[in-house]
Amino acid sequence: SEQRCYICAAPFKEYHLSPLGRTLMMGEQDRLHTQLDTLISTQFDNRADIDLSSSMTLSVISDIDFNVSKTEQSVIDENFNAEKFNGHIEQNWWLSSFSSLTRNLRHGGLSLPDRDQDINVSEKHGDIYSTDLRFTLIKGASAGNLLHNILEYLDFGSPDWQRAIVRPLSRFSDTMVVEDDELISWLLSCLEAPLNNSSRQKLNLAQLKWSDTLREVEFYFPMQSLKLHALSRLLSDYRGYTGETSVLNLPGYQVLEGMMHGFIDLVFQWQGQFFIADYKSTWLGNSIDCYGHNELQTNIRDNFYDLQYLLYSLALHRYLKNRLDDYQPEKHFGGVYYLYLRGMNRHSGSGIFYSSIDAVLLDKLDSLFSYHKTEEKACE
Repeated sequence: SEQRCYICAAPFKEYHLSPLGRTLMMGEQDRLHTQLDTLISTQFDNRADIDLSSSMTLSVISDIDFNVSKTEQSVIDENFNAEKFNGHIEQNWWLSSFSSLTRNLRHGGLSLPDRDQDINVSEKHGDIYSTDLRFTLIKGASAGNLLHNILEYLDFGSPDWQRAIVRPLSRFSDTMVVEDDELISWLLSCLEAPLNNSSRQKLNLAQLKWSDTLREVEFYFPMQSLKLHALSRLLSDYRGYTGETSVLNLPGYQVLEGMMHGFIDLVFQWQGQFFIADYKSTWLGNSIDCYGHNELQTNIRDNFYDLQYLLYSLALHRYLKNRLDDYQPEKHFGGVYYLYLRGMNRHSGSGIFYSSIDAVLLDKLDSLFSYHKTEEKACE
């Protein structure tokens, strides 16, 4: 369970042999509620990374009379028929995400956070030998999961490195071997890397307080008869493409119905503005020079990450509209950072992609995803 778990149990003959009894390591003479109470009071005391003892409750219900008196039932002499369903079930409503949208996948279940697959990675710098962990760490989703798991719970301003890295490293120990000191040195350099643009030269992750951040922000917003070509047109305009032949063709269904769902790695506040940050573990080469602005922009466009951060921006835009009474996008919406961790270092701005998102673009996104069927003819 992710948020809350209830266990309802009652003793029965040989319940010490049941799955719950075996989990609690019960003997034949042990009482169920005693073992559960022991679990609450002792098992979690030894876990430095988890504190459930104060939030777990054991309720024992006993001395209940389960005898049910039988009463006469009157016989009803009439025929019963099942109710006929005359409603309409929407067959085209579905849950979408950035991944399903760009990979032509359709599903109705929950999506997981997007992790890097290192697709479309250039190998032109692959012959440069390096022993630096940032370049030698395994490519793909495992590396992305490791780094995301560490950064999700790390206090940037006052990092407890041992607590942050122990569990993630043990989780992925079968796919990679990583020295603690090397990993800490690399990530510390990422925290101290300048998030450089004209007005925030001195900003880096290490300056952010925990209270100024939200981690793995899950969001939903509705898609109401959104035509895919309209979203493709908006993305093409955003990239500066001109002419009908330059319109991007996103894969997938022509009309999107249902909900857009996703996770934003990091939302943070700095000097009254709110920013989106997404971590990328993508390997672009064995040199810091491979993580310059042009290389990052190419990778972002090749993988449609600009579409991803536009969806994230709309989610944050709507969130701020609901939470800030005086919300003004031009004042409060700071923009988007894509942080390519393998290229980040404290001495330069490499590995960092920044894009501002202006109020006009946010309004266009908002209008596009607020489209209704009744407006179809007017839009055409």
